[in-house]
Amino acid sequence: MNIFIRIRNRINCRIIRWLLKSAVVFEVDSYKLYTAVKDAVKGTSAALEIEILLREEKTHEKLIKDIVTGRIDCSGIKTSLKKIPRIHFKSIKAIEPLGEDVLKRIGFRLNDAVKQEKDSFRFYSNLYRISTMRSVKEAFRFLAGQEAVHLLVLQKLMGIKDDNSG
Repeated sequence: MNIFIRIRNRINCRIIRWLLKSAVVFEVDSYKLYTAVKDAVKGTSAALEIEILLREEKTHEKLIKDIVTGRIDCSGIKTSLKKIPRIHFKSIKAIEPLGEDVLKRIGFRLNDAVKQEKDSFRFYSNLYRISTMRSVKEAFRFLAGQEAVHLLVLQKLMGIKDDNSG
């Protein structure tokens, strides 16, 4: 590999690590929101979806922290992504909206979670667009895709039809 390409990749990786330091906050905040919602949906059909959201946010946090701290080098991101267990929601179309009584108690938290997921999606999508390293682009595409699914799940739980306002 050309020395200039290696230098460029190192600089890009440092920039990505610096940017990702702020992304950890998204994942931690989302985890806190879903933890607060978890008890309110216990015993409902939404309990599994919230549990999956919790696990995925924790996985994102670990991935980002591993990149930021250098445990995962930017060139090794693609391999690390393959090791992430894929947690699948049942068909998103089959997700039932929460009842009015539950929404009255936690609707404000779900609204906060929707805002958080939209912000995360925008952040990762923008990083995907500006990144020049293929493995890093793949990581941001993966994270943006997961946040988009989280947003759809939340909207279904809240009884919101597809919202493309992003």
